[in-house]
Amino acid sequence: MTRFAKLGLKAIFSDVRVGDIHAFSQLDKGLTPLVSCKTEKTPDHGVEGYYDIPYEQTCENCVTITCDGDQPSTAFLHPYRFAAMDNVLVCVPKSGIKLTTILYFISYLNNQRWRFSYGRKCYQNKATKLLVSFPVKDSGEIDENYIEKILNHVSIKDFLPSKKTIVKENIEMKLAFIPITTFFELQSGDFHNASLLAEGDIPLVSCGENFNGIIGFCKVPEDKIYENTLTVAYNGQPLTTNLHLYKFAAKDDVAICLPRKAWKLTTLVYLQYMLNREKWRYSYGRKCFNEKLKQISLMMPVDDNSEVDEDTIERIVINTSYWHRLQSVANHLKN
Repeated sequence: MTRFAKLGLKAIFSDVRVGDIHAFSQLDKGLTPLVSCKTEKTPDHGVEGYYDIPYEQTCENCVTITCDGDQPSTAFLHPYRFAAMDNVLVCVPKSGIKLTTILYFISYLNNQRWRFSYGRKCYQNKATKLLVSFPVKDSGEIDENYIEKILNHVSIKDFLPSKKTIVKENIEMKLAFIPITTFFELQSGDFHNASLLAEGDIPLVSCGENFNGIIGFCKVPEDKIYENTLTVAYNGQPLTTNLHLYKFAAKDDVAICLPRKAWKLTTLVYLQYMLNREKWRYSYGRKCFNEKLKQISLMMPVDDNSEVDEDTIERIVINTSYWHRLQSVANHLKN
């Protein structure tokens, strides 16, 4: 027979803290979902609205517990990046905790919300004393496999927010096909045989997909070194596009994209993505070469003057899950 034991939040969470935002009325509209304690008026997991919030005040894949509002002690799972107001507790799951265990906790806690009826609040000091009845092994550890079995008939989507909750702000834009040559002068790499190059500290880029296309490190003349731009493969998987935020040299099986102006980093990231989406055009052994590459046009956001809209591109890119990691790498390389 399975044993049960009442355990506190520390059993599955490594950290429990209050949210960082005090007054959303002082925030500008933006792209980050802000979670409050209004569970009835905003039933989609307490999302109050979308605001411009510093990255360091956000979190991801966490559980929130409302402290007050219309129903204290309501728990939600947020499998996306969000920020929380200071009337909400943010619970960070321990590494390796199964999703079903987290869902079990949420279900149990929500079934106990009656304890905070009639105006009772659930602030941090009370929440730290909350106890949840978990199935446990003989060792006293939570029996996550047992939880997984008893939840195998439950649809996980019932615990998740509706689609509209996690869809970011709809960014209105005009789109147009823009030739790649609007952005870059396309020049083939300078070296044919890597074995003829002396060893050095400059990355040598070829047409491979792994390691950003880098096949070694060499010593090359200063006028054969490039930085902060893209390379596009002719061979291998043609049109494989890599972004290089560091000094590099290139073999002649890739095109070096020489920017025609100082494009924003977000624009380069967007162009990399759009070019990689076109790789299917060179399936089944088809090759790409410089003259073919120059004929490519990409669907891009444009402004009312039909110019590339870098501001809209920036809003799109910074709303992706990888942007802040890439930005931190770019900042590190600058320093």
